[in-house]
Amino acid sequence: MTEEKPFTWHDFLDLADRITKISFDNIEEAKCRTIISRAYYACYHKALDLLKEKYHFVPSGEHKHKEVLDTLRYYNSSLADEFSDLLDDRATADYTVEKRIDIKKAKMVVLQSKQVFTAIKEMYKLP
Repeated sequence: MTEEKPFTWHDFLDLADRITKISFDNIEEAKCRTIISRAYYACYHKALDLLKEKYHFVPSGEHKHKEVLDTLRYYNSSLADEFSDLLDDRATADYTVEKRIDIKKAKMVVLQSKQVFTAIKEMYKLP
């Protein structure tokens, strides 16, 4: 029996990317919304871990996503702009049922999430 590797936040991003390649009859839009949500959460948790470990950030309230965004903006404003776009896309995917979300949009979010995730990892190397 093989031992599974421990879960990492990149696993959410990998899952989102893999789901883009699978077709689901009758639930295609749910698939796209799930892709966007998982891709965002990979970046959110990677950013949260970075801010906690490197900058001793402690979220203080119920608006943790905004706190992460605002703190990230302090250290890297261009990355925060990209992260903000992902947050908006995730909020739309999770809460705005009247807005249609297709696979093209989901794939774009995965691509953007990969770039953001990599940029967050690079921040670990900064002095």
